Amino acid sequence: MRSRAFSGVFFAVAIAAALASCRELEVAEPFPCSTAGNCPSPYHCIDHMCRLSPLDGGAGASGLGGGAGGGSSGRGGGGAGGTAGSVGGAQAGRGGTGGSAGTVGTGGGGSAGTGTGGSAGTGGSAGTVGVAGRGGTSATGGTGGIAGSIGGTGGVAGTGGMPGGRGGGGAGGTGGSGGAPLADGQPCTAGMQCQSTYCVDSVCCESTCTGACAACSMAKTNQASGRCRPIPDGQNPDNECTATGTATCSGSTLTPAAACNGANACRPGTPGNCPGGFACAASGAACRTSCAASTDCAAGYYCNLNVCVLKKGVGTMCGGAGECTSGWCVDSVCCSSQCALGVGTAGKNCMGCAAATTGAQDGTCAARQGATTRACPTTNPTQCVDLQTDPDNCGTCGRVCPSSGAPPGTTRACVFGTCDFKCNASGTVLYTSPNGVRSCRKSVWDFENPDTSLIGIDGWGNSNETLIRRLNMPNSGNWSAGLYSSDLDMYPAYTDYYFREPPNNDLGTVDVRGKTFSAYVYVAGTTPVATDFCRLQGSTLNAPYEYFFAGASATKMKPPGGQWFELTGTFGTTSTEQQIAGMWIMCKLPTSWANDESKLWFVDDISIY
Repeated sequence: MRSRAFSGVFFAVAIAAALASCRELEVAEPFPCSTAGNCPSPYHCIDHMCRLSPLDGGAGASGLGGGAGGGSSGRGGGGAGGTAGSVGGAQAGRGGTGGSAGTVGTGGGGSAGTGTGGSAGTGGSAGTVGVAGRGGTSATGGTGGIAGSIGGTGGVAGTGGMPGGRGGGGAGGTGGSGGAPLADGQPCTAGMQCQSTYCVDSVCCESTCTGACAACSMAKTNQASGRCRPIPDGQNPDNECTATGTATCSGSTLTPAAACNGANACRPGTPGNCPGGFACAASGAACRTSCAASTDCAAGYYCNLNVCVLKKGVGTMCGGAGECTSGWCVDSVCCSSQCALGVGTAGKNCMGCAAATTGAQDGTCAARQGATTRACPTTNPTQCVDLQTDPDNCGTCGRVCPSSGAPPGTTRACVFGTCDFKCNASGTVLYTSPNGVRSCRKSVWDFENPDTSLIGIDGWGNSNETLIRRLNMPNSGNWSAGLYSSDLDMYPAYTDYYFREPPNNDLGTVDVRGKTFSAYVYVAGTTPVATDFCRLQGSTLNAPYEYFFAGASATKMKPPGGQWFELTGTFGTTSTEQQIAGMWIMCKLPTSWANDESKLWFVDDISIY
């Protein structure tokens, strides 16, 4: 609240007119000041009492002593005025103390006979401060003179002395010189200190400055102190606009408390967004200044390290959906759509939003390059499917493989994007005979229960240089196939298996695209030559000895002596692998091992899966 100190309405003192009978006017001094600290002229308010002493004089020196009493009990003369107070003193000097009252004069005694009356007694000394001393009491008459000689008349009694007149009042002290009043704009605590008599906002002001949204200090008006000017728009330093409206905050919109309008009036607060992208605080009267979660931020912002920052546009790198204006972050890029089939979960990762994975523009949901699955249906896709294996979307979305014409023991299948059939039983592979009849054939050989109708051992035969027999030296179970070389030359010794059609043993084929060929091998001794090796190989109808597996190093290795080891190879996915007719397992061993049954090598647990 502003402090304002100024002179009140002066009250008038009505003094009755002097009576015609020369009745003397007297006003008792001092008397109380007004509630605003003012007195009628020529009085001044000193110590809350109206006095004649001049304002702001220094304290005067004491007056001189009163004059001598009057001859006829007259009042003593007033003391001389005090010396002037110093400049800027608190008050005027007081008048000198009046002389004390004169003592009552005693009448002189009459002389005998015709003695005259005694003279009047001397006047008393001057009276007390400010009030005239009373005259001395009249002298008593002198006593009669002593009787004269005989025959003489007695003297007349002396006349009593006349009462002494009132002594004159003591002269007032000389007024002290007052200090200079303060100019507008100077600091003050009371109006009497200011030349204008108005102290507003703790500075001397040109006026009372009592209007709404007005002030007299630079701190409140941004203008020179001492001038009553409007408080600038939007400010309310004296809280004088509270009745017009208090601050409220909803969502992220802050409506400040009412404030001055710059034209000496209050106006309601103007609603606006919370600064810094923050939302409103729980109090509903202010904005937040920090955030712990994105819910503490306004729409279009998210919380990052306790600060609200603008959300990112489509195609911008992101760490979560909450950072994106679209609400979707896929492949660490703000995506234009949900791209539900690109979220990376199992079966739903056939699409993406990053140019690095789709080849499309960043932020555009498109098919993921190199993905084994595709989004189906083509319009508004709902699932990721493998077009190479899905019988309901074989090769393209919506292509359904038929069940009709399935060979015994098979079901419809999509094999590398082409509708076909697959064997239901594990350890079997789909075989096509020379005349086109299809059936399921065995694809696992463990030599535990060999088919004796087949050549060799369970269909695995021997070459001209290799002898084979079933021996109790297994990798698993109880049996394996043992081999030794009868004539080792520059070619490796081997055992092979061909898919044949009885009774003439004509060669048929199997479709082994993408399948794995595995065999466990054991070499009884350690081969001394570094170039000795064991490997897998295959044959087709067109190239009976020339099929080599991709990644030959994985299917060709120097055999570790005295232990079982696995050889594996994965078939390719071209049309060649649809025409595999046989598989080979071969080892190139030292020629010194020929016909030495102590240098056997074994195979077991052969499979195509």
